[in-house]
Order: sequence, then structure tokens, then C-alpha cells
Amino acid sequence: MFKTLKALFEDQLTKVESSDSPFTGLELACAVLLIEVAMADNNFCDVERTSLKHILAFQFHITPSLIEELIETAQQAYQDSIDHFQFTHHLNKHYDYPARLEFIAALWTLAYADNELDVLEEHRIRRFCDLLFVDHSDFIRLKIQARDAAK
Repeated sequence: MFKTLKALFEDQLTKVESSDSPFTGLELACAVLLIEVAMADNNFCDVERTSLKHILAFQFHITPSLIEELIETAQQAYQDSIDHFQFTHHLNKHYDYPARLEFIAALWTLAYADNELDVLEEHRIRRFCDLLFVDHSDFIRLKIQARDAAK
């Protein structure tokens, strides 16, 4: 039973890694979680989309045309997914604690991109911190840093 559940959780990332997609499962996992934060308040505005592109370009050093394709692929994976585990599991597997903190900082940057932190955006980031085993003190510290940088 547990093998079946694990296979179900990892299905979306396996499809990407085994297809002709130019993206790794890690790139897709990060993009999906970023998109989930951006869409949490049901308002994925141009400012957030631009911020998302900058974050992905910085994080993965990919071209603008590939960023657009990654965003489209991630949006589809986000719509098809049933939970966050498959994506956070991939980050836990490939990122050490400092890298996970850097990713959480990117989530906060995206959440503050429109200068409004919605409670649903904060809730998603808090949930991801739990799933990525990020200490609450780091969650708060990174939130304050992003808020201050957005001013």
C-alpha cells in the first residue's frame, strides 16, 4: 500500500524527468511551489509573474523562453497535483537546509512582490516550511527580511 502511495506522489515528477522535457524534477518542484504561493490569493498579477521569472532565472540559470515553458509546465502540474508532498519531498531529497532556506526566502520574495501579503500566501509558505522541516524561527526571520526588502 505504501509503495502505491509513494508512486502516486512521485508520478508527476517522474513524468517530467522521463519525458523529453528540458526541466529536471527539481526545477519543476520549485516552480510548482512558487506558483502555488503566487496563486494562493487567486490573483497571479503581472508583478508576481515578473518576480517569478526573476526567481526562476536566478535559481536555475535558464533562458527567458525556457522560463515561460517551465511556468506553463508547472501550472499544469499544479492543477494536476493532489498535494504538496511530491514536490516538497523532491526538495528535501536534493536540497540541504541552507538551500531550503534560500528557497523559502524566494517564496517570501514572491509573496511580497505585489506589496501585499495575503493570509493565504502566508499559510502556504508556513505549510511548505513544515514539509521542508524549516524551523519556525527561520520562517519568521525570512518573512521579516522579505517584508523589509519589499518596502
